[in-house]
Amino acid sequence: PEEAELLFGVAVAEAAPRDYDKAVAYLEAMLRQQVDAAVGKELTAEAFEEYAAYHDRLVFRSDFRPGPFSYAVRRDRDAFPDGTVSIASAAKKEPIRTFARDATETTSPFTFAIGAATFVTFDGPRYAHAYVA
Repeated sequence: PEEAELLFGVAVAEAAPRDYDKAVAYLEAMLRQQVDAAVGKELTAEAFEEYAAYHDRLVFRSDFRPGPFSYAVRRDRDAFPDGTVSIASAAKKEPIRTFARDATETTSPFTFAIGAATFVTFDGPRYAHAYVA
């Protein structure tokens, strides 16, 4: 009797995670089916990204909308760009869209070390970025 109770308890404990996974999969499938029926098509990541961009145009003024993370790099303010710095999405190979804020509080150059005797100094505008995946 005690062994039977123990075996029953082990069997229930073993089945619980499997039953939980099945229940969550069922709920996800049901929710996906309802969303697809409401929208009229299957939603993809690209479609949601298009919707988010459309929504951003409605909600944010042009000064505050997310913009592409792609910036020119120059040796000085008046020089022609030497290149660009950008972060591209893996799927679309386009720059990700970020919120950016001008964080230039001083006009002093920014310096940091990249080695024991090598320092990098740069000047110009500084920005803080936020990305919502």
